[in-house]
Amino acid sequence: MRNTKTQFESAAPSVYYSLRRTYRTVRGWYEALLPDRWLVERLYRRYNGFRPDLHNPKDLSEKILWLTLNRMTPFHRRCADKVAVRRVVAERVGPEVLIPLFQVINNLDDLRPDRIEAEAFVIKASHDNGSTFICHDRREFDWDRVRSLL
Repeated sequence: MRNTKTQFESAAPSVYYSLRRTYRTVRGWYEALLPDRWLVERLYRRYNGFRPDLHNPKDLSEKILWLTLNRMTPFHRRCADKVAVRRVVAERVGPEVLIPLFQVINNLDDLRPDRIEAEAFVIKASHDNGSTFICHDRREFDWDRVRSLL
């Protein structure tokens, strides 16, 4: 298999990840200044190839976007939070349907191998989607890489 890393990535991975994190931070600041409706339409178009019809939503994703922009209640906000929704599910359905939760941290320094006893586990960030790291064997897990990507 051919090495797909660029020359910059292979020469200085820590610099590459640092620049990538800085870019994501600056992009987040920029997007925070934009109106919500414009940003939602832009992201929807990027991922789906067409603009959402928020005046007359027809499919589920358009209806969810419309609700997000127009009728966000405290209950909706609780359900959007990966940690807080666990309490809602436990109250309404029962705690037996929840996947075991080992740890919730607010600081990346608290993400250490000695704090998790399981051999296989999943690390998920609650501040975004897509930041999911699956560990099948804790001895081969790259903790520093996970910390740099979160």
